[in-house]
Amino acid sequence: MFTNQIIAIIGAGNIGRALIGGLLSTHNIDPLRIRATRRTEASLESLREQFNGIQTGTDNRQAVTGATMVVLAVKPQNASSVIEEIRGDVSSDALIISVLAGVTTEGLRERFKRDLAIIRTMPNTPMLVDEGATAIAAGRSASPEHVELARRMFEAVGRVEVVPEYLMDAVTGLSGSGPAYVYMFIEALTDAGV
Repeated sequence: MFTNQIIAIIGAGNIGRALIGGLLSTHNIDPLRIRATRRTEASLESLREQFNGIQTGTDNRQAVTGATMVVLAVKPQNASSVIEEIRGDVSSDALIISVLAGVTTEGLRERFKRDLAIIRTMPNTPMLVDEGATAIAAGRSASPEHVELARRMFEAVGRVEVVPEYLMDAVTGLSGSGPAYVYMFIEALTDAGV
């Protein structure tokens, strides 16, 4: 399923790193088919060390050129400038997978200024240890095949549930923030025990 894909992960921080690890370990994808970007060359060094053979760089436009899947994993406040930067270089048949909290598929379509296949996702931090829970919702131009690609990508790092997009804000509050509340609770118990 992923052997013919060229995957660009724009903003390969914690979530991007987890996805790269999941793709390489679960789907036996050729590392040369994965392109990862960060803002600085120094932040890319650990990616290169951890995932030998993937393509890394700071040029988002170069990363998305020819990519069949583009994962937007930047901070939501940087999304508009990144999309403006790359929109002319994203192929019209590329699948856009967003992990941007609070940004709808329709909002992304408007920012790209064209109708693309878009999947909105909300993963949570346990995906860093392959125990995540991710909700995914399809935009209006995403086919069942696109949904399956996104589902399989995130299943490499945990559980996946396909939901209607109107539920994504609730998912963000519960699933996206829930683990942090549990960590705080455990920390409070630890502090009380000490």
